[in-house]
Amino acid sequence: MTLEPLNFGSLHDDERGLQSDTLLEILTIFQTAISSSPEPNVDEKSKVFVTKLIAFSPESKSGLNTDSFICEARKNLPDFWLSVRSCWNHGLIFELQTDDEIEFTVDKWLNINSFIAKLFGNHTGPLIMFAICELRNGLEGGKDKFFTASKSVADNRVRVTCEWIVQGGWRLFRESLLNSCDTEDTTHSNAFGGGSLFSGLCGHNIERWGFWKRRLTELCKEVDLDQSVYKSIDEALQIIVALEKAVGSAFVV
Repeated sequence: MTLEPLNFGSLHDDERGLQSDTLLEILTIFQTAISSSPEPNVDEKSKVFVTKLIAFSPESKSGLNTDSFICEARKNLPDFWLSVRSCWNHGLIFELQTDDEIEFTVDKWLNINSFIAKLFGNHTGPLIMFAICELRNGLEGGKDKFFTASKSVADNRVRVTCEWIVQGGWRLFRESLLNSCDTEDTTHSNAFGGGSLFSGLCGHNIERWGFWKRRLTELCKEVDLDQSVYKSIDEALQIIVALEKAVGSAFVV
């Protein structure tokens, strides 16, 4: 996770930013929360944000009744999903070639994936395509995917994959059990299809889940990764095993 400060300048922009006084106040509360401590303590900062947001929510302060307050806070979410999609359309870019490109270092790419994976794990928004995309990039490509990339990029691909499993593992496993996104529609088959090493059905399914689990173990033997990446792989494998045991134990014989 990168510790670089967040830049909210575009959200304050008169033309492209937030147009509602309520949304601007919510942004101020968020900025106050993340600046409340120099330490990256997510849980503590979340408590600060929620406490201040609840205090601001009454109509006497926000000017909105309960239903209107919730709608105002959520109404820009469609723009958020479009922004997320734009990030994935660009991917990792280190040297900007056009004005509409977004520069992502490996740390920034890991950071945004960690955030989106956590939203995915909490069933927030249409994020399933991004989960498949990153697991495919990290686990389903051939050796050329690693050996033609710099070591930092190769390490990052695996770290991002592990982050999706750690933050969204339960939903990934659930979607696999439900065979989600199993489609013959060619419009979506490329988005949900496998990489060069996986020839099974597209979408989420148990065969693919098992492949990801096996592939994580194989990467430890095939690819020279940073020691911290091996720790991430171990954590992801522990999550996978725990999820499988939890579901298996739920069946009464």
